[in-house]
Amino acid sequence: MARPENDIHVEDDGTIVISTSSTFMKNEQKFKLGEEFEEINNFTKTKFKNMPTYENGCLRIVPTPVDPVNTPYPEYAERELTDTGDMCLTLKVGDVICKRYFKKIDS
Repeated sequence: MARPENDIHVEDDGTIVISTSSTFMKNEQKFKLGEEFEEINNFTKTKFKNMPTYENGCLRIVPTPVDPVNTPYPEYAERELTDTGDMCLTLKVGDVICKRYFKKIDS
């Protein structure tokens, strides 16, 4: 039922910034393509090393748990623009796939 908003932009030095906010959560990721960065999951408090890539029109972030024993499921997040210019966010954890669509807001 939450309606999160995503703000995605690229800074002058090539850093990609993804800000996500909703009524119960705020999160910001800052990274450069091909450079690993660390992040702590807001819900599980699990630490991950993330590798961001961009290929075939998709921004993919593949997290690797720092402690794989307590995080047994592989996961990834992929963002791509649809034919209408909106964004599809695909999240995968283990065998579960979730797709969420975001409408572009003109600024």
